Amino acid sequence: MTREEIITSMCYTWRHDYGLEKTEGVLSSGMTKEERSFLWNRMAQIYDNDIAPNMEFRSGLTLRTNTMKKFNRFDFEQQIMACWNVTSDIRTVTEYLLDAPLEADREDKVANMLMGIEALYQAKFDKLFLQFEDLVGEYGHVLDRDSAAIDEFNSEQIKKFHEAQQELPF
Repeated sequence: MTREEIITSMCYTWRHDYGLEKTEGVLSSGMTKEERSFLWNRMAQIYDNDIAPNMEFRSGLTLRTNTMKKFNRFDFEQQIMACWNVTSDIRTVTEYLLDAPLEADREDKVANMLMGIEALYQAKFDKLFLQFEDLVGEYGHVLDRDSAAIDEFNSEQIKKFHEAQQELPF
């Protein structure tokens, strides 16, 4: 996806009527050209400052890049731990909401913070899952072999248990 497509998608996520032209009337939905421009610029700012610096792009819709290193257990663990930061980020927004003075645009600031957190962690979890797929792809044969060995061991133990039950005098 291009930058513009992502930002437009963010606009539609924020306002489902983003693409509709506002008509006169009390119950009309849609946005004026100025409102759409303002929202797009706001989303572009969030994207450029909070999302793009944390994303790695390659052609197509995937986040895999040529700079992505070969699987490393330590790096994988660090990526998992980094995803737990979402809880402290949510706590920060909550504290801001509780402690910030009642400003006119406070709701917009909180909404922008939450949308930025959502997009940032979507990128982090996407990257983490790609690393997991690489792990399974690279070490899947070992996992399958170990799983088969465990299944064989368990079936042997069940067989021994049944044999021992047959030998009981009652």
